[in-house]
Amino acid sequence: MITRRFVFGEHGTMTEADTADIAPLTIQSPLTLVICAGKWCSYAAGPDLAHGQRQEDGGALVFETGPLVAPLEMLGGPEVELELASDRPVAMVAVRLSNIAPDDKTTRITYDLLNLTHRTSDEMPEALTPGEFYRVGVRLNDAAQSFPTDHRIRVSLSTSYWPLAWPSPSPVRLTVRAGVNFLTLPERTPRADDAYLRAFEAPEGAAPAPRRHVEPGHHN
Repeated sequence: MITRRFVFGEHGTMTEADTADIAPLTIQSPLTLVICAGKWCSYAAGPDLAHGQRQEDGGALVFETGPLVAPLEMLGGPEVELELASDRPVAMVAVRLSNIAPDDKTTRITYDLLNLTHRTSDEMPEALTPGEFYRVGVRLNDAAQSFPTDHRIRVSLSTSYWPLAWPSPSPVRLTVRAGVNFLTLPERTPRADDAYLRAFEAPEGAAPAPRRHVEPGHHN
């Protein structure tokens, strides 16, 4: 297993080259941001799963790569390292990793949340000092994903993810030093026997069950 390191840069960019420190960026997300996040424990039913993330990203701070020049296969738990400050003593950061298709369709791959008062310990939470910068790491949930050529990789940061996470006591604004933050992506190493894997066939589905309309629906 090898890793790829992508540094957050200016204008929402994310590259594998080192980036000079840039002016801090801020984000204060609306509680409506999570409307397309799906359920906490999904059973893979359609309404349970996350929807397209473009609306969510309108309330987030986003960084993304350019179009990939070759496919990239991820396997494991990506990690994001951040240097940030809060204007409140209690705050959280939600981190999402998404795949961006050439037509800008945005699919969430994995995510995780960090209550920043738990930055050093879950057993002994510590309030933040407003305005002070802290170095924190967020390990996203394990996932396997193939990013095709010409797709982009996006990291989205937000200050809320309600109702998947209880909101902070007061609205929070985070200040992020982008030039010193980065994503570490675990890359799956190709193997010789990959050539013998069976290609995916066209999806199949059963015909819908017959229905008889007895009476119009109504609400009390």
